[in-house]
Amino acid sequence: MRNGINRRLTTALTWSFVFVCLCDAAAQDSRLVTAAANQDRATVETLVAEGIDVNVARADGATALLWATHWDDLETVDLLLKAGADPNAADDHGVTPLERAAENASLGMVERLLADGASADKAQDSGLTPLMTAARTGNVDVVRALIDSGAPVNAATAETNSTALMWALSAPHPSIVRLLLEQGADATIETTPGFTPLMFAARNGDIAMAETLLATGIDVNTRSKDGTHVLPFAIAAGRTDFALFLLERGADPNSWMGGVSALHAAAGGVSTWLEEWTRNHGRIGGGRLNPRGRLTLVEALLASGADPNARITSSAMLMFYIGYPKKGAFETFAPGTGDLRGATPLWVAAFEMNGAPSLIYSVIPSFQNS
Repeated sequence: MRNGINRRLTTALTWSFVFVCLCDAAAQDSRLVTAAANQDRATVETLVAEGIDVNVARADGATALLWATHWDDLETVDLLLKAGADPNAADDHGVTPLERAAENASLGMVERLLADGASADKAQDSGLTPLMTAARTGNVDVVRALIDSGAPVNAATAETNSTALMWALSAPHPSIVRLLLEQGADATIETTPGFTPLMFAARNGDIAMAETLLATGIDVNTRSKDGTHVLPFAIAAGRTDFALFLLERGADPNSWMGGVSALHAAAGGVSTWLEEWTRNHGRIGGGRLNPRGRLTLVEALLASGADPNARITSSAMLMFYIGYPKKGAFETFAPGTGDLRGATPLWVAAFEMNGAPSLIYSVIPSFQNS
């Protein structure tokens, strides 16, 4: 029995010794990552000279090379690569050194990593690629270097189906947008929620980028998968000049989004009716139209043939007295009792402006004499 206890004790002590040794080795190895994270180049140089494993990673998968690229430390990166660091080693989220270089918009770092075999098409777990990141951070030379090294221009993220073109449009970075289109970026791809590239331009009110997109041959009246048209979207985003540009380019004046027509969106605030659309797509962005901008758009839409009697098809509940503090105009709509489905542009204008004559007259000119 005593021998059995001794054997078990010896085994336990042996494994404890092994565990301590392994922990000590791991702690020793992690010194390189820690030094790189702390921007301690001298320690990195010393450890590399001692022959430490340059590809060891910390618990989160981050290597010394990943940290050196994060700090845009080209000298340390060069040292690590020459010592055998893997340029494609990623952390637990799939982030690579090339991704970090793209984040920094650092052409020199990108070129150094690519020269050592970094893969331009390696994506994070989310599907985000270095090209998408570079399209957002804005160095056109970095974007060009990645494309020349095989980065796919139409790669999309897993959850939202966002592409490099969308990132560039959203930023915006016009030179990158043009380069991506020249290299075959597809201007018809839309995000999973239903944002098209033209809608990204509309949200920014960027007419120049819209012209660039339309020059590729896309139809100004193309609707997203849920039927959203860019014209009412641009109006809801508060982009008067952009909406007028779309009308000039042949946009349908009777176009819709989320049950709301372009004329409704011009006549007054329609966020009440677009709550479901916003939940599904995310924020509209942009700004808010002022009364003069609304009047300009209403007149332009009516002149183009917009239906002044169109009715909103989406449901919305009014949770307060319309017209307050000037009670009386819409007193029948008590809190929580009014389903606003079926509202006309005139009704929306009155709701927005509390009876502002200029908008009402433009929708029904004869009202002025009544």
